[in-house]
Amino acid sequence: MQKVAVIGAGQVGSQTAFWLLLKKICEVVLIDISGDLAKGKALDLEDLGAGLGIDFNVKGTKDFSKIRDSDICIITAGLTRKPGMSREDLLKENKEIVKRICNKIKKLAPQSIVIVVTNPVDILTYFVFKNLGFSRNRILGMGSSLDTYRLKNLISKRLKVSIDCVESLVIGEHGKCMVPLFSKTYVNLIPIREILNKKDLDSLKEELLDRGKRIVESLGKGSAYLAPGFCCAEIVESILQNLKRTIPVSFYLEGEYRAKNVCIGVPCVISRKGVQNVVEIKIDKEEEQLFLEAVRFLKEYT
Repeated sequence: MQKVAVIGAGQVGSQTAFWLLLKKICEVVLIDISGDLAKGKALDLEDLGAGLGIDFNVKGTKDFSKIRDSDICIITAGLTRKPGMSREDLLKENKEIVKRICNKIKKLAPQSIVIVVTNPVDILTYFVFKNLGFSRNRILGMGSSLDTYRLKNLISKRLKVSIDCVESLVIGEHGKCMVPLFSKTYVNLIPIREILNKKDLDSLKEELLDRGKRIVESLGKGSAYLAPGFCCAEIVESILQNLKRTIPVSFYLEGEYRAKNVCIGVPCVISRKGVQNVVEIKIDKEEEQLFLEAVRFLKEYT
């Protein structure tokens, strides 16, 4: 089987491992500085597999050498947000953690595709890209896919329709500069701008921007992990099975969407190559302006 290393055995890491094992597409190695945590999560997952009637091929350890020759390395390690803390507040602490992980990946899994989940994800994806020196198609961050699912959910709840009726997309920074593309949002094939007025759409956007903060404040400790784990596993599945799904991920741009030298959320075709190509769709002027503002914001940290 193909091998996926999940670096960081916290809530997001263990949920990612669960979804991957449930899909039966790879073996999983859970790595954590706390070997007991990684081992305990792996043993628990094994027992869960038994209950589901599936052989979960998972190991938990603090031994970084176990990532050797992994097809994919997923970086979830790092501090999580606390109430009142922004994603930017995390940067200083998590940068050092991620730097140490990059050194291990370069040595032990130099052919792997790397998925960054640790926040602030766009800035750290850029940091990982520059540190590893891999081709850009092999470095991506999970962010906008989660924002897109959140938007679909909020629209579904507001309009009291099934999630299946909603088509939407979010690009930009995974944070306050995210850009919900209402020009590309449809409910039962009807453009959402024909259903909701600008005041309602602005309210929907504010609700989307506050979603992560609301989860953090409600949990009291830690941040979202169930949906992020699923999003990450979906990206991995598209890579390992060469599904070529179009998924919004944080990716290093070289002129696409009029942006260069920045990692930011855009729709990409995800295949065995990692990011096969960026999908450039036509967005309206206001959305383009907001996206370029997000680019400028992120460049302040690069």
